[in-house]
Amino acid sequence: KFVWYFNTIFYVVFNFKNPFYSIKKIKNHIYPYQLIKKNQTILEINEKKDLSIVLKKLDNIVHFEDNLMIINFNKKQLKFKYYDNIELDIFYQNIYSKLSVKNKIVIDIGGYVGDSALLYRALGSKKIIMLEPHPKFFEFALENIALNDESSNIEVVNAGLSNIRGNFKISYKNSGDPLYLSENQQNDMEIPQITLEDILSKYTDCNFVLKMDCEGCEYDVLLNSSEETLKKFDTILVEFHSGFLNICEKLKFLGFNIKILNCKYTPKKKHRGHLIAF
Repeated sequence: KFVWYFNTIFYVVFNFKNPFYSIKKIKNHIYPYQLIKKNQTILEINEKKDLSIVLKKLDNIVHFEDNLMIINFNKKQLKFKYYDNIELDIFYQNIYSKLSVKNKIVIDIGGYVGDSALLYRALGSKKIIMLEPHPKFFEFALENIALNDESSNIEVVNAGLSNIRGNFKISYKNSGDPLYLSENQQNDMEIPQITLEDILSKYTDCNFVLKMDCEGCEYDVLLNSSEETLKKFDTILVEFHSGFLNICEKLKFLGFNIKILNCKYTPKKKHRGHLIAF
């Protein structure tokens, strides 16, 4: 936290007019107010999300208009009606962009509100099959994708991914909180549980791309999927949540090269990060 404060002060002092006034405004959390950059750009800070965009140095990439978040990415403007908790890092840290998706079919596991699917369309993928198990986020994704006129290119499936077919019980939180999956919950929604084989069986292509951000399902899926299934993917991007050694061993055995893109040790004493297999 100290590092964050230091970086913020450093950024404001060297980039904004009247830096001490600007820092005071930022600390007070009283909206709305204006910040003026040294290049005379006036930034309207109407609420916390506006300030977050500025301090992440994204004000040239992201702006808000008519209650929409608009992200400038790869010469396209991506519009989001539902954008709370979107991880903007995927648009400017280039982790997801490391996948070569042009003219390929992307299997997007854990699509949230359609942000990664729209990113891959902007990068030239010919089709995306997106899985999102949370009913509310699934509905938000449909609206965001339609807003960008991509409904014919992005297929959104309200399902969870596993190594076996079945069903999940899922807690529908009206607040939009993260989902909770359980086999024992009562009075919750039941959603289908499908496999990679189920998804790929509809296509004859063999140059798929797989992106996985599914809060732990990566282990059951990758470790139990067949060699035939996994070799249909040219590239696999995985967000791992409890280490990566067993995943790496399986994918290396199948002939993939592995690169660890990032890894951090979490307070829960688990290694979390991203790897790419190609």
